[in-house]
Amino acid sequence: DIMPLVSSDGQTLFFVREEGEGTKTGQNIFRSTKTKNDWGEATIKTSHLNNKQNNAVVGISKDGSTLYLVDAYKKYNDANQGIAISKLDGKKWSKPEYLEISGMNYLANHFYGFYVNPEETVMLLSMVSEHGKGKEDLHISLKEGDSCWSTPKSLGENVNSEGYEMSPFLTTDNNRIYFSSNGFGGEGDADVFYIDKLGDDWFTWSNPINLGANVNSAGFDAYFSIGQDNLAYFSSNRNDGQNDIFTTQITIEVIVEEPVVEEPVVEEPVVEEPV
Repeated sequence: DIMPLVSSDGQTLFFVREEGEGTKTGQNIFRSTKTKNDWGEATIKTSHLNNKQNNAVVGISKDGSTLYLVDAYKKYNDANQGIAISKLDGKKWSKPEYLEISGMNYLANHFYGFYVNPEETVMLLSMVSEHGKGKEDLHISLKEGDSCWSTPKSLGENVNSEGYEMSPFLTTDNNRIYFSSNGFGGEGDADVFYIDKLGDDWFTWSNPINLGANVNSAGFDAYFSIGQDNLAYFSSNRNDGQNDIFTTQITIEVIVEEPVVEEPVVEEPVVEEPV
């Protein structure tokens, strides 16, 4: 179970499962609905949102009526790479439509990751680029007008490593990105990191900060996202080598510095020796 993503109202959890009763080939979208104290039984989206390709939800509009989906849903697209959009029509989701991103040329046998914020204005991408620093690097595309997305640009050399950066997630204030990487060291195979925006543009970020051993393990930790009440969800294979979904509470550490009280300097009187 990977790629957990919670709707803005906190009532629906989408995630991906590779195998399950009645599933089609590839990774499939599952959904769970919030109950009083927990999540209800997961059910597969057996509709046209799942096909023989790898499918996943990578963005949910703020009102919950639009899904952004991995998979181009195009019969003859190269390995069906890309992203598509589906809208809620009554109680049914519309047939996914391929979403054009300026300058994108999808390559076969390459991994592409996406995240679209609830306002549907920012798209984060993990992908190999011609002038990239390593394997998959983090990029950003911004919405221009009603339906156009800008050519993805790298978030910078201090954010991307010679390894891979993947599964980006943008916080609701647009000031922090969580992602996973195997290029900055840490606890294991891939660790969860975050970066903070340092300026008014989208290309000035802090150096990556590891979330530490409370979240990361010696295994693979990725697909970190945050739902309501600062409850985070992520995938890890720390227990038995199979990916499961875990939760952790995000806490904001407030550092209170003790005031420094300077002792008064008492100057000793200078006593001159008699001549």
